Amino acid sequence: MSKKMLPILGICVVILIAVVWLINRGPNAEQKAIHTATVCNTIQKLAVDADQSTLVEEAERFFKKSTPSYALSQPKYYAGFVAKKIDQYLAMSPADQANVRQDYAHCFKALADQ
Repeated sequence: MSKKMLPILGICVVILIAVVWLINRGPNAEQKAIHTATVCNTIQKLAVDADQSTLVEEAERFFKKSTPSYALSQPKYYAGFVAKKIDQYLAMSPADQANVRQDYAHCFKALADQ
């Protein structure tokens, strides 16, 4: 390999790493489902008038307590994704919020579809 090809190869490797990083920085489908389930559990367990910051804090607490501390691999918590789901919940009408709080399946479907 000539010395002129090394810089081009280096640039290609850096571009490849950047593309892989950009693709993998958000939650995958399984992680989205887990985080949505956590939000639904949080919504159902907290008071009706909980605000956005309280819901976000409690969702993070529920998520972190759902995996034992001795587990070999701790799942990553996507705070931005959880905040987006909580904002979706808070944007619902009061009647829809009441339905979501009463039925886990309805909550999961309502938040997963958006």
